[in-house]
Amino acid sequence: MNRENDLISIMAGRYQIERGTTEPVEQWQMRVIYSVLGQMAYASLWDKTEDDQPISVVHFKSRMKDLLESYCGIFNGLRKLFGYNYENLLEEIYNVQLEGGKIYHSAYRLAPASYSASAVDDVLFARGMAPDEQQFVSGQGTYLLSSDFQESIPLLEMFQLPDQTLTETWRYLVKTAKWNQFRPNDTTEFLRTDPPFKYGYWQREKPVAQEVTLIRMGMNGNRFYYLYQEKGGQAFVSQLPVWMTEDHFYRRVSNALLSAKQSLPAATYHEDGAIVMLRLQYLPAVEELNLIKLYSWPTSCIELPHDFNRIFAKDVFYAIKKTLEAIGYQFVKE
Repeated sequence: MNRENDLISIMAGRYQIERGTTEPVEQWQMRVIYSVLGQMAYASLWDKTEDDQPISVVHFKSRMKDLLESYCGIFNGLRKLFGYNYENLLEEIYNVQLEGGKIYHSAYRLAPASYSASAVDDVLFARGMAPDEQQFVSGQGTYLLSSDFQESIPLLEMFQLPDQTLTETWRYLVKTAKWNQFRPNDTTEFLRTDPPFKYGYWQREKPVAQEVTLIRMGMNGNRFYYLYQEKGGQAFVSQLPVWMTEDHFYRRVSNALLSAKQSLPAATYHEDGAIVMLRLQYLPAVEELNLIKLYSWPTSCIELPHDFNRIFAKDVFYAIKKTLEAIGYQFVKE
């Protein structure tokens, strides 16, 4: 057991992954392995294949699978943290790095992102660094700590976050809406705008208030989203662009609406020594969630994804919190 702890400590020290004051040792070990898997997969982008072919997604994931199987053979108890089927975990790490902009996938080829860096207080968020460069890791994201950074770009720009607040976004959408008479069908759903949200974000019942809200119509894979309002006993809608609402991108609009109504739930967090435990009460817009997931750990590596509960290195958390608060998200310390 001491040999196992020594190996975990060496890996943790390499990336400055500290254990929380009251954190169970098994959770800390899980976090270390989760980060190491991602770093080693990222390092595989510099591999030279025998047939001189570009690095593929299969190669990227195989590096992690081989490594995890080796670790499970060395460390007692790891299988209960990662299970026996690693496919969801490998896919999750790949997606977190891809959607967080750490890697790019095009024409059957994976490649690291070009170097970019953004300083927030004493944290330098960095991507595109060579794997042998000194860097710290929080989740899958890399960073450095210093009080003297020379060249950096705004974090909003680096991670394609909006320069408008959520409330400003909602006001702009309402101001530029083009209204047409509403023709409902049996797939119409209204955004739930008042808590609790544990029963889902959408409801069949029409809200009582006559203010502008958000609706959707259609089935999975073929849904359309509209602003909705009633005037003079009639209902009107303004269709939102598909690019703004496809997949889960509608959450930019739903968060904006709730923020304007002052009903967007605040995320809660608490410190545990060198780490911070975050609980999201409502999923943020896609770009913001990608940033959160890149720089944090899930609370479990089984039955992924775990988007609502995340663990951060403390300095990284407060830098991200500061950035997201400027957009309009709220955080409450427990």
